Amino acid sequence: NINAYSGTLSNVHILENCQIDGTISATKIIGDIVKAVLIPLYGSAYIPPENFERELVIPCVGINGWTFKGGRWGGGSASVTANPGGTFVSFSTASLSATGSGQIHIPSGQAVTLTYNADLDHASATQTAIGLIIKS
Repeated sequence: NINAYSGTLSNVHILENCQIDGTISATKIIGDIVKAVLIPLYGSAYIPPENFERELVIPCVGINGWTFKGGRWGGGSASVTANPGGTFVSFSTASLSATGSGQIHIPSGQAVTLTYNADLDHASATQTAIGLIIKS
């Protein structure tokens, strides 16, 4: 049993689960740590600032159209925009379906608001865009 208010531990091995009620700051982590953000269609999501650089990746957003009166096809366009940063996912289709993906760099100390919009005609779009945030 260790109770401490300050100090240094070197070369420590935790054999079982560990609960941390505060913030962890690490200079080296072996393995991948990814945070997900969900952006609703016609909505937005806020990514707070961090003191390190990050990459935001949107792996896939899709549009699915259908045929309608006269055999015409549905379609449309969709985009994900970062503020600041601009549009980094943008695609369209006039022939039933399309997908888009993209990534953007988030500098240290910067917050980002993401918006996901679509302009659809006899089509539907992915209801929630999933963003993956990775430390650079």
